[in-house]
Amino acid sequence: MSANQRGGHVPRPLSGPLFAVLGAAVLLTGCSGAVGDGGPSPDGTPITAGPDDGVPTNFLDLRVGDCFDIPTNLADGEALRYSSCQVLHMFEAYAETELPAGDFPGQDQLDADAAAFCEPAFVEYVGESWTTSDFDFQFIVPSERTWNELDDRKIMCMATSLSGLPWSGSSANGGESGA
Repeated sequence: MSANQRGGHVPRPLSGPLFAVLGAAVLLTGCSGAVGDGGPSPDGTPITAGPDDGVPTNFLDLRVGDCFDIPTNLADGEALRYSSCQVLHMFEAYAETELPAGDFPGQDQLDADAAAFCEPAFVEYVGESWTTSDFDFQFIVPSERTWNELDDRKIMCMATSLSGLPWSGSSANGGESGA
């Protein structure tokens, strides 16, 4: 697990039915709520998807620059991708990479690889370190099941507001947000 700390908070892996079904594992490097719980809205209630609020998208189909939420009322393994980052959102994909083929390296190794990739990519995308930014980072890595059954080798890095609240705009170059 990453040794990165922020405000005394030690990063912790997330788990739950969302990731058990998808088989993805997510590691928080900040101190906001669990990714799988839909995150809070500005008034503290869980975010849920409305009929005109975006496009349900499998985690494996998210791309750099996508702004999205993980509402509680979508199928496991889906995010709600927006056509514009001007819509209030909890996450923004800022970097991705594919790992080489081979045997499953283990969850701890994948988490370490993701942290090593996502931290410098965060500085490049946001323009400053997560330790001084209004944004934090999280990532999605393959599980053993998706590695073996879906040939999943993707690490997806995601920016999120340090406040834990949704924002509009992009985190790129320091953000256009009220994060």
